[in-house]
Amino acid sequence: MVEPAPLDRTSQPAWTAEIDWPSELQRHWRWLRTVVRNRLGEWGAADDVMQEVSSAVLRSERRPAAPGSVGAWLYRVALRCCLMHRRTSGRRRRLLDRLKESWQGSTAEPADPMDWLMGQERHAAVREALRQLHPIDRDVFILKHTEHWTYEQLAEHLGCSVHTVEHRLLRARRQLRRELAALGVTGAST
Repeated sequence: MVEPAPLDRTSQPAWTAEIDWPSELQRHWRWLRTVVRNRLGEWGAADDVMQEVSSAVLRSERRPAAPGSVGAWLYRVALRCCLMHRRTSGRRRRLLDRLKESWQGSTAEPADPMDWLMGQERHAAVREALRQLHPIDRDVFILKHTEHWTYEQLAEHLGCSVHTVEHRLLRARRQLRRELAALGVTGAST
């Protein structure tokens, strides 16, 4: 009979080992950036917010020790950074909206082909329908269809169960169909 090897009391279990946070940020960067872009709706601001996410992660003293919870924790940090960005840029956004209203109709754009116009209207309708979704449902839907993740991958990265992901995706698809129908978009398949 072979005896088990003695335990090495000087080594730590794998889950208590120090996590390489720059590597973890790099590994999760793409999907976090997708979430940030989706939450903000401003493509140009995503890079700035991702810098804030990186900074917040590296200076945080309350990072998780278990590697399995890194993705969910990074997701929550990204959401907080998005919220802070929205709060700090709210006044500027309202000012720009007022300026757009005052300039509306003052300059006419040259006529473009009908296909381009219809495509622009359809894109605007889809964006508006997506905005009507619950933010977490929208995140699940966007990540599923842009990153092509499985339900298991979504559950792992968002820190929830596979059943929750299935439910949120089903609910997002149903609401998206209703919103598109209300906006007059026909033949939309989600």
